[in-house]
Amino acid sequence: MIAALPLLLAVAGGPPPAEFPIPHAVDCAHDTAADVRAADVRAVFADRSLIRADAEMATLYDAITNLVAMGWRGDLEDQQRDFLKSRLACGADRSCLVALYRKRIAALRLDLRTLERGGPY
Repeated sequence: MIAALPLLLAVAGGPPPAEFPIPHAVDCAHDTAADVRAADVRAVFADRSLIRADAEMATLYDAITNLVAMGWRGDLEDQQRDFLKSRLACGADRSCLVALYRKRIAALRLDLRTLERGGPY
């Protein structure tokens, strides 16, 4: 499944278009001071395994949203907003963040498997 990811990324052609302004990844180099004040973001910055989980989640999200039609993309965006709200609610609770990332990554991997099987898009 992850072996197919490079192909998906090559087809996807990079990050999502600007019309999708949903922040989906923690960016330690570019997040604003307001973002960094949030306990969940600080907790991700401080934990290498959470940074990796965030990067995996963002990579999957970017690849999938670039390959699906508007209806599915809209559903993904709604799910991502829900994820971000839940992450904020976790605050600095590492176990909550780990569980949340695992759940989100599992959902995105399921979407990826659906794409690999040929849709529906």
